[in-house]
Amino acid sequence: MKGVATLDFLEFQAQAVEKIKERLQPGWQPASKDDLPFHLSSADWKWLEKNVPLQAPNLVTLSKEQLYALFPPTKYKTRIVRTFIWQCWLRVQMGQINPVRGNLRSFWYKYLEGFCRKYGLLDETTRHRGESIADHLIETMGVEIGNFVDHRIFRYTGELQFVSPLAANWKVGRKRRGWFFFTEKEGLWDQLCLKLWEDEKRSNTVMASNGEPSGLVLEKLAMELWKLGVRKLSIGTFCDFDPWGWCIDATIDSVLRRVGFEVSTWRLVTANRFTDEDALNGRDFSAIVAKFVDKTYKPTSQERLIYNWFLLSQGYKGQPIAMHSDIILEETRDKLIQSFLNALEKGKEPPGMKVDPKDARRLMAPSSLQSKFR
Repeated sequence: MKGVATLDFLEFQAQAVEKIKERLQPGWQPASKDDLPFHLSSADWKWLEKNVPLQAPNLVTLSKEQLYALFPPTKYKTRIVRTFIWQCWLRVQMGQINPVRGNLRSFWYKYLEGFCRKYGLLDETTRHRGESIADHLIETMGVEIGNFVDHRIFRYTGELQFVSPLAANWKVGRKRRGWFFFTEKEGLWDQLCLKLWEDEKRSNTVMASNGEPSGLVLEKLAMELWKLGVRKLSIGTFCDFDPWGWCIDATIDSVLRRVGFEVSTWRLVTANRFTDEDALNGRDFSAIVAKFVDKTYKPTSQERLIYNWFLLSQGYKGQPIAMHSDIILEETRDKLIQSFLNALEKGKEPPGMKVDPKDARRLMAPSSLQSKFR
């Protein structure tokens, strides 16, 4: 692009769009071999073209009347927020505003909140589906930033310079970097993850998070592994036997596959790791599953997730009973994880259930899946 200082916003935006389109070319390569592959698919380009007005003027220079005239009334707030995020990414590159250098909520505090107040998008006297308008806008912001990342327009760690949250610990293995053990239980970091990482013969990559890890955390891990020459990942997950644990498994697989790795993922926590006594204290979703007998019933997104999880997992002995991974005996857990690593070492099929790359789409409707791991 021409010198940024000599360009106005519309000129810069047009040139940025052309640079993005270059990544559609089959032979495109990132500037550095250490950088994650960032090719653009035709579907990614179509998403951008459909969802962002790429010829729109700088929104912050418009009057309130001009802003609202630019966007159709249906879901206009979402479209405005999405366009504002896109334009902030451009303005950072132009030197008009500073990078975020904080977490996702920092973007709200530094840039979006003031914009929403100025243009009347933030009505704090009303609520949206039980949420305050501010909470709804913050959730929308997280989803839309994630959409730009998911469609490879920009990265969390790119020009906006988002900083990883503190909700996940991870270390790259010293011996077996491509073996990746993940647990959603942060309490297992010291007693399990660190032991796996400290193993002198087969120190592998480990991560423990408090529930689902953010896309930003996974992106930073992916970038470090890529720079070290890792291209293939064998992942073992230790998550809850419930709809949300299965979403974590499926989405970790999906995210790391999408950024360029060859991925194989096994769910180590399956129904046969539990006992009948465990099941008696589990969470029974039978009442929700029973609703689906009525083909005219319109489930909520959470009910749909629970039902789809039951279809995929078959529950516990045919019943939709969910259980936490914490209740698995330590001896059973440790033996299972060692069996997983032994199988990788010998080139055999690991224990557990292999994650189907289509699981994420099967578990959740596309509109719900957009909010994953933000």
